[in-house]
Amino acid sequence: MTPEEILERIPMPVIEQVPSPTLGKPWYIQLWLYFTEPTRYKLKEDWFYHLPNGIKGMLPKGFVFDGASIPWFLRWLATSFGPLLRAALFHDGGFKFGYLIGWDGHKFAIGRNQKFYDDLFRQIIVWTTGIKPLSWWAWSGVRALGFRAWNKHRRGER
Repeated sequence: MTPEEILERIPMPVIEQVPSPTLGKPWYIQLWLYFTEPTRYKLKEDWFYHLPNGIKGMLPKGFVFDGASIPWFLRWLATSFGPLLRAALFHDGGFKFGYLIGWDGHKFAIGRNQKFYDDLFRQIIVWTTGIKPLSWWAWSGVRALGFRAWNKHRRGER
Protein backbone atom coordinates (compact mmCIF):
# COMPACT_ATOMS: atom_id res chain seq x y z
CA MET A 1 0.00 0.00 0.00
CA THR A 2 1.13 3.53 -0.68
CA PRO A 3 1.55 6.05 2.15
CA GLU A 4 -1.49 7.91 0.84
CA GLU A 5 -3.61 4.75 0.99
CA ILE A 6 -2.46 4.07 4.55
CA LEU A 7 -3.36 7.63 5.60
CA GLU A 8 -6.77 7.18 4.03
CA ARG A 9 -7.36 3.85 5.77
CA ILE A 10 -5.80 4.79 9.13
CA PRO A 11 -6.19 8.58 9.20
CA MET A 12 -4.86 10.92 11.83
CA PRO A 13 -7.55 11.46 14.47
CA VAL A 14 -8.99 14.86 15.27
CA ILE A 15 -8.05 15.41 18.93
CA GLU A 16 -7.96 18.05 21.62
CA GLN A 17 -5.97 18.17 24.82
CA VAL A 18 -7.75 17.49 28.10
CA PRO A 19 -6.87 20.19 30.67
CA SER A 20 -3.70 19.34 32.57
CA PRO A 21 -4.14 18.03 36.12
CA THR A 22 -1.30 20.38 37.15
CA LEU A 23 -3.38 23.53 36.73
CA GLY A 24 -4.09 25.33 39.99
CA LYS A 25 -1.98 23.00 42.13
CA PRO A 26 1.05 23.92 44.30
CA TRP A 27 4.40 23.67 42.48
CA TYR A 28 5.50 20.47 44.23
CA ILE A 29 2.27 18.69 43.26
CA GLN A 30 2.61 20.06 39.72
CA LEU A 31 6.09 18.59 39.51
CA TRP A 32 4.89 15.22 40.82
CA LEU A 33 1.98 15.17 38.36
CA TYR A 34 4.30 16.12 35.50
CA PHE A 35 6.35 12.99 36.11
CA THR A 36 3.50 10.64 36.98
CA GLU A 37 0.46 11.67 34.93
CA PRO A 38 0.49 11.47 31.15
CA THR A 39 -0.95 14.19 28.94
CA ARG A 40 -4.44 13.15 27.90
CA TYR A 41 -6.35 13.92 24.73
CA LYS A 42 -9.86 13.20 23.58
CA LEU A 43 -11.34 12.52 20.19
CA LYS A 44 -13.25 15.49 18.80
CA GLU A 45 -15.08 13.24 16.34
CA ASP A 46 -15.54 9.51 15.73
CA TRP A 47 -12.30 7.96 14.45
CA PHE A 48 -12.79 5.37 11.72
CA TYR A 49 -10.00 3.06 10.58
CA HIS A 50 -9.71 0.23 8.08
CA LEU A 51 -6.65 -1.86 8.82
CA PRO A 52 -4.85 -3.63 5.94
CA ASN A 53 -5.71 -6.98 7.59
CA GLY A 54 -9.42 -6.24 6.97
CA ILE A 55 -10.49 -4.96 10.41
CA LYS A 56 -12.88 -2.00 10.05
CA GLY A 57 -13.45 -0.25 13.32
CA MET A 58 -13.98 3.03 15.09
CA LEU A 59 -13.51 4.78 18.39
CA PRO A 60 -16.26 7.15 19.52
CA LYS A 61 -16.08 10.91 19.84
CA GLY A 62 -15.10 11.86 23.39
CA PHE A 63 -12.83 8.84 23.93
CA VAL A 64 -9.97 9.94 26.21
CA PHE A 65 -6.52 8.45 25.76
CA ASP A 66 -2.92 9.18 26.66
CA GLY A 67 -1.10 8.17 23.49
CA ALA A 68 1.85 5.86 23.90
CA SER A 69 2.44 5.42 27.62
CA ILE A 70 6.15 6.07 27.63
CA PRO A 71 7.79 6.51 31.05
CA TRP A 72 9.12 10.05 31.49
CA PHE A 73 12.74 8.89 31.64
CA LEU A 74 12.44 7.24 28.19
CA ARG A 75 10.63 10.08 26.42
CA TRP A 76 13.87 11.14 24.76
CA LEU A 77 13.63 7.92 22.70
CA ALA A 78 10.07 8.41 21.43
CA THR A 79 7.12 10.68 22.06
CA SER A 80 3.62 9.75 23.13
CA PHE A 81 2.09 11.63 20.20
CA GLY A 82 4.60 11.04 17.43
CA PRO A 83 4.79 8.04 15.11
CA LEU A 84 3.07 5.82 17.70
CA LEU A 85 -0.11 7.92 17.91
CA ARG A 86 -2.53 5.93 15.75
CA ALA A 87 -1.33 2.57 17.04
CA ALA A 88 -1.53 3.80 20.64
CA LEU A 89 -5.06 5.13 20.13
CA PHE A 90 -6.19 1.76 18.77
CA HIS A 91 -4.38 -0.03 21.62
CA ASP A 92 -5.87 2.22 24.32
CA GLY A 93 -9.36 1.63 22.93
CA GLY A 94 -8.87 -2.12 22.90
CA PHE A 95 -7.53 -2.09 26.44
CA LYS A 96 -10.32 0.13 27.77
CA PHE A 97 -13.25 -1.64 26.13
CA GLY A 98 -11.93 -5.19 25.74
CA TYR A 99 -13.49 -5.35 22.27
CA LEU A 100 -13.51 -3.47 18.99
CA ILE A 101 -16.35 -1.33 17.67
CA GLY A 102 -17.37 -1.70 14.03
CA TRP A 103 -18.22 1.16 11.70
CA ASP A 104 -21.91 0.50 12.37
CA GLY A 105 -21.44 0.51 16.16
CA HIS A 106 -21.53 -3.25 16.75
CA LYS A 107 -19.03 -4.86 19.11
CA PHE A 108 -16.66 -7.50 17.80
CA ALA A 109 -13.39 -9.23 18.77
CA ILE A 110 -15.02 -9.66 22.19
CA GLY A 111 -12.93 -11.66 24.64
CA ARG A 112 -9.62 -11.17 22.83
CA ASN A 113 -6.62 -11.05 25.12
CA GLN A 114 -3.91 -8.47 25.73
CA LYS A 115 -1.57 -10.16 23.23
CA PHE A 116 -4.10 -9.59 20.43
CA TYR A 117 -4.07 -5.81 21.03
CA ASP A 118 -0.30 -5.71 21.61
CA ASP A 119 0.37 -7.53 18.34
CA LEU A 120 -1.95 -5.23 16.38
CA PHE A 121 -0.29 -2.23 18.05
CA ARG A 122 3.06 -3.38 16.63
CA GLN A 123 1.58 -4.07 13.19
CA ILE A 124 -0.15 -0.66 13.01
CA ILE A 125 3.19 1.02 13.76
CA VAL A 126 4.71 -0.85 10.81
CA TRP A 127 1.76 0.02 8.55
CA THR A 128 1.74 3.71 9.48
CA THR A 129 5.48 4.38 9.75
CA GLY A 130 7.39 1.51 8.17
CA ILE A 131 9.83 1.64 11.13
CA LYS A 132 10.14 -2.00 12.17
CA PRO A 133 12.77 -1.47 14.91
CA LEU A 134 10.49 1.12 16.56
CA SER A 135 7.54 -1.28 16.32
CA TRP A 136 9.49 -4.03 18.09
CA TRP A 137 10.79 -1.63 20.76
CA ALA A 138 7.28 -0.31 21.47
CA TRP A 139 5.77 -3.80 21.34
CA SER A 140 8.36 -5.02 23.87
CA GLY A 141 7.29 -2.24 26.22
CA VAL A 142 3.58 -3.02 26.04
CA ARG A 143 4.23 -6.76 26.37
CA ALA A 144 6.45 -6.23 29.42
CA LEU A 145 4.44 -3.54 31.22
CA GLY A 146 0.99 -3.41 29.63
CA PHE A 147 -0.48 -6.09 31.86
CA ARG A 148 -0.99 -3.50 34.61
CA ALA A 149 -3.25 -1.37 32.40
CA TRP A 150 -4.95 -4.45 30.94
CA ASN A 151 -5.72 -5.85 34.40
CA LYS A 152 -6.90 -2.44 35.66
CA HIS A 153 -9.46 -2.19 32.87
CA ARG A 154 -10.59 -5.82 33.26
CA ARG A 155 -11.21 -5.25 36.99
CA GLY A 156 -13.44 -2.34 36.02
CA GLU A 157 -15.70 -4.71 34.05
CA ARG A 158 -17.02 -6.46 37.16
